[in-house]
Amino acid sequence: MKVNDNCENYIHLSKIQETQDINQSKNLERIQDVQRNQSPTDWVTLSHTSNNLQLAKTAVDDTPEIRLEMVERLRLEIASGIYKVDPEKIAEKMVDP
Repeated sequence: MKVNDNCENYIHLSKIQETQDINQSKNLERIQDVQRNQSPTDWVTLSHTSNNLQLAKTAVDDTPEIRLEMVERLRLEIASGIYKVDPEKIAEKMVDP
């Protein structure tokens, strides 16, 4: 009798496991279907400060790194000997931020 009871229990447990495996597989398929049919809904909101920083960065990026006109003018003044250094202006620039 014990052998039959154990055998029946094994068969019963085996059927339960099979049912759970099938249900798990179906649930996985449902989840994958839902994920395939959903469109992305993520979005981002930037702060006012972030927008200002982006505008500033764009302005800096659009400004040439070297002011060619000024460099050429200074080059000509130095070459011709007419470039004069104003010590007061230099001192003011050193003191003022």
